[in-house]
Amino acid sequence: MLPSSGVQELVQRLRDEGVAAGRREAEQIVATARAEAARILADARREAEELTRATGATIETERQAARAALELAWRDAMLQLREQLEVAFARRLQSLIASGLRDPEVLIGLVVDALRHVLEADRSPDRAQLLVPESPAQDPAAAAALDTLAATLARDLLQGGVELVHEQRSGAGVRVRLTERGIELALTEETLASLLLERLLPRFRALFEARVVPGA
Repeated sequence: MLPSSGVQELVQRLRDEGVAAGRREAEQIVATARAEAARILADARREAEELTRATGATIETERQAARAALELAWRDAMLQLREQLEVAFARRLQSLIASGLRDPEVLIGLVVDALRHVLEADRSPDRAQLLVPESPAQDPAAAAALDTLAATLARDLLQGGVELVHEQRSGAGVRVRLTERGIELALTEETLASLLLERLLPRFRALFEARVVPGA
């Protein structure tokens, strides 16, 4: 049997050892908890940074896509506007040409100059057909102008004479057919407008790009 002092010493030693063990265990638990908390915090920060980068990349991608869509829409709108203006320009040009061709002096001068260029002579033995639209037959002034044109050609250029032929079309202007030469001169509003548009449209488009779409 241990003396009472020995028992007290044993109890005290066990108590001290228990307290020390408990303290060590508590410190270990605290250290483990701190390490786990640090790991969790680091993982959370890493995930937040990755999410931020991904979100930023998504926003930039969407911004670039939106800008590309706007640029495409702008180009399409400008192309459509240019096409509409070209159609209006062509119609206006054809209207002006038609108005000019209804002037007897303009029509006679144009046809005479064109025939002289083809015949390469002031007088030719050729005979020609003067093909005119049916509509002027209903207009006394226009019909008189065509008669004058035919007489002028027969007198000044074509010794073989001129046959006036009405054809099923509308509009201003005439077609001159030199059958023996296999040549036909189309001096109608449609033909002349087409020839002029080939020369004028490039300039028209350049002006459009410079004034309507600056910096394009």
